[in-house]
Amino acid sequence: MLSSRTRRLAASSCLGVLVWVHLSTRALAEENEIRISGSAAAIENVFRRIKAPFEKATQIKLVLNTVSPIQALQDLDEEKIEAASEALEIMAWLDLMRKENSAIVNPGAYKHRVVGRDRIQVVCNRSVSPVAKLSAEQLTGIFTGKIHNWKEVGGPEQPIRVVYNGQEPGMHRLWQQRVMEGADWSSSRKDLAPGEDVRKVVAATAGAVAIVPLGLREPYLHVPETPDVGRPITVVTKGIPSDAMLKLYEFLAGEGQKLVLK
Repeated sequence: MLSSRTRRLAASSCLGVLVWVHLSTRALAEENEIRISGSAAAIENVFRRIKAPFEKATQIKLVLNTVSPIQALQDLDEEKIEAASEALEIMAWLDLMRKENSAIVNPGAYKHRVVGRDRIQVVCNRSVSPVAKLSAEQLTGIFTGKIHNWKEVGGPEQPIRVVYNGQEPGMHRLWQQRVMEGADWSSSRKDLAPGEDVRKVVAATAGAVAIVPLGLREPYLHVPETPDVGRPITVVTKGIPSDAMLKLYEFLAGEGQKLVLK
């Protein structure tokens, strides 16, 4: 019959083995999986497009989650994900975090790379399809509310409805700076509720207009010609990138360049 001391030693050994197995399994899972959170521009323009071929080539699974840039960096800071991505320069992203009272305590711990480029697109309801082109001056008037009707820019007799997606603060801030010359957004704009799809709202609302990342333009929306407003797509990791992340970067620099939107 085993003594109580022997039984305790055996139980301790078994527990040690179980812990080792759990940690080893977790480490193996992390080596074969990359969790990325980011804005729609980053996820749809880049990572959704390379997901299948990257997984086939490397056997590393990409787990993608579309969130606000604020949430993405918060998740990275709490080490819930391996990488965060947004269509902003890194300093502009950190500045946005500060302005939203979500400043990163130790920004020096973060490493970043630019992996692509987004173009901000103006999308309209099909009811204003006669409007083929909009200048920067006309866009300023539309999004500030100084131009009230599409007939003022060569379109039909139709009130303009500006749709604003608060889940993309970086995109709207950049548009406000580069196109609207810092002016305020239209006071009559329609703010989307969390989870609402800006494309569906624009498609269902006569006279509606909004801005979206390049990857979110749809054939059922009217896309007039507008001045080019581009921005880099940045990926951020906390600390030195893992081996799996380095493989992702390598894929993006090579075969992935043929797949991402530019």
